[in-house]
Amino acid sequence: MSVLSSARIPLICARFKSQFITTERSFVLTAPPRINTTGTTSNPQVVVGSTTTIQCHVTGVPDPEIQWLNNGRPIDTTRPRLRVSAAGRQLEIINSQVSDSGRYTCIAKNDAGIVDRDFDLDVLGIQSLQLLSVAEMEMGQWVMGQMGHHFLDGSHRSRVIAIDPL
Repeated sequence: MSVLSSARIPLICARFKSQFITTERSFVLTAPPRINTTGTTSNPQVVVGSTTTIQCHVTGVPDPEIQWLNNGRPIDTTRPRLRVSAAGRQLEIINSQVSDSGRYTCIAKNDAGIVDRDFDLDVLGIQSLQLLSVAEMEMGQWVMGQMGHHFLDGSHRSRVIAIDPL
């Protein structure tokens, strides 16, 4: 939101016989975009199925144009689960999926410059769950691992059954 983008300022141009001659000139004031990082994290986390909003608090004169990238590619805003709002300053991801994890970049530019900020989103949850038959369960054992509950089958291969995001 620009506070002042142009002004007409009276200037003293010349002095003639003890009198000042004044004229008005127009100036366009510009300020490069800045991204305020206070109160926002660059590594947001969200639980799968939740809605998350990534905020890019941008200022500049004139108002910067804002573009969002996901892993270096422009955001596809035609996808119904992705919404850009507040003049581009907010990216909302509805019903977050593990596949939404990645780097989101806010790029702000105006006539005075360009600036960007990365947000590394981590969506916590189960990507897939494999159901085991009773026979498979009888042959193996449950193990509590660092990443969650595992089931070791007879060949000692580990299958992740559930992941505790906390």
